[in-house]
Amino acid sequence: MAAKTRATEAEIEQRRAEVLRLRFAQLSESEIAERMGVSVPTVSRDLAAIQAEWANRFGTEFEPARELGEAVALYKHLEGAALRELHRVEAEGGSTAARLKCMQTAGAMRDSRLDLLHKCGLVGKKVEPPPQNRIQNANEIRERLRASGILDELTESSVS
Repeated sequence: MAAKTRATEAEIEQRRAEVLRLRFAQLSESEIAERMGVSVPTVSRDLAAIQAEWANRFGTEFEPARELGEAVALYKHLEGAALRELHRVEAEGGSTAARLKCMQTAGAMRDSRLDLLHKCGLVGKKVEPPPQNRIQNANEIRERLRASGILDELTESSVS
């Protein structure tokens, strides 16, 4: 049986970079370990070391819940900004292209927010977008926004 040799600092750094890359690719610790041919505890230690290094580098403790909350809030803010812009464009009689761009941006921000929550296991079912072969008209979109309460929020925020 061959004796185990300790990894050099360079090898550890290289392994941690790969662990981080695979983690960002949404692989679990056991999937990373299997793919890299290392143990799950090694992957766990590498992730903990990366987290500690980031905490030192950025001067604060990395809190996944806070980071997730900030990302969700940013997506919601951008979605709201796109919907406010849609409201403004419609009020000024803007072009169909400008309206469509606002609607697409708002939809993309909502999809990104829901996708993030789904990947984190905070929403159970991934929400599929409407079929792409049919573009909704402004009245259909407005009705969906009213039904979800977003249009009311926009109306209130534009009044204040």
